[in-house]
Amino acid sequence: ISKFRFSTEPSQKTTGLKFVYSNETTSIFDQITKSLSQREQPIVRVASPYLSADFKNDLDNFLTLINPKEIHFYLRKLFPLPETFKRLPGLQLYEPKTRSTRNGFHAKIISIEYAKKEIVFLGSPNFSRQGFFQTLVQGANQECGIIISSTTKNVISDWFNEGWEKPVTVDQWIEDNEAPAQSADLFPEQPYVWAELSNEKTITIFCYLPHKELAEQVYADDHKLVLKQDNPAVLIFCCSYPHKSETIRITIGKNFSEQISVFNEFLFEERAKEIGDSLFYEPNRIDSIEPPILKDAIERDGIKVKTLGAVVIEPPYLEQYFYNVKNRLAILSKRKFFSDYHVRELNDVLNNISGGEGVYFTMQLYKMFEMKGQKQLMNICRERISGLMDETGLGTNAVSSFANFYKEWKKY
Repeated sequence: ISKFRFSTEPSQKTTGLKFVYSNETTSIFDQITKSLSQREQPIVRVASPYLSADFKNDLDNFLTLINPKEIHFYLRKLFPLPETFKRLPGLQLYEPKTRSTRNGFHAKIISIEYAKKEIVFLGSPNFSRQGFFQTLVQGANQECGIIISSTTKNVISDWFNEGWEKPVTVDQWIEDNEAPAQSADLFPEQPYVWAELSNEKTITIFCYLPHKELAEQVYADDHKLVLKQDNPAVLIFCCSYPHKSETIRITIGKNFSEQISVFNEFLFEERAKEIGDSLFYEPNRIDSIEPPILKDAIERDGIKVKTLGAVVIEPPYLEQYFYNVKNRLAILSKRKFFSDYHVRELNDVLNNISGGEGVYFTMQLYKMFEMKGQKQLMNICRERISGLMDETGLGTNAVSSFANFYKEWKKY
């Protein structure tokens, strides 16, 4: 979290950051329980693409140990609810909005929020028996993740606040009972391979091998690999390999052969900053706050409006633009953290907006950043507004005109 984000709000350091994984005697849940507080009732939020159809006693044990005063589940649309859920009073359920990047989400997140601290788990396991509650001896998947124990609350609130419909109860939840049973519990016994760039000359290759004897049958581009196993309890093996290209052909035994891409963390971080943590990125072009993108979307597709049983396609550009700005500001107003990337992104976006739309959008941003105390972002907006006032002829002395203009504008 701290690697990508900072906040101008008074900050407190986390009290714990721990990497955990399931093993022969301990489940992921067992390790989370070590961080729990037994003296108060927390608010629990769980995001999971899949759930067990039958939790047996595991969900009851989970609720007994945590003793939440509120519990919220974030699920994929139409996901069939386990019978256990239907017996939980006050359970709040959320599904992604239709035009949201949360659709088809793959994240697995658990937040346990107390009065003065928050426990957050981010990792690979679904909220299921084999993913979250069982040990390897009991037949669990091999899972891992990070537990963040923070004295600063709302560690990952941005993710829970954006892109979800309003909560519904179990009785109101719409599920697809005709859909075949979906389960992430059944993990096939087949190898899995990951390669990542360690430095300019070296790649580290990781292999999950369901059978230990396969460690002698692993090849990269027809070269036999010498693998090591750091933890005998986990069937994960690794080795170093010369960096020659961006892909490698991995062969394991007689039945596995795949061309895999080499993961480059630097490029990934840059891409994640550009899209994953963007303030303004919008996958649906018709919802963009960037005038050129919105105009192009309207010219190509128009905006469909239903009236008296007919569908009318019309291009009300300004109405759509104001609507998009309003929605984007509603999302940004909930954000707690802003990063160096956001500073650069804001500069780029504002420098490509002009005219009346530019003045309107930048003033709205300035007002919001002022309320959040984000002085660096406020200054960027102020400088751009001064430039726009010169461009549009709204004032001769941009700096003093801005102060007067903003004072009057805020009244409305």
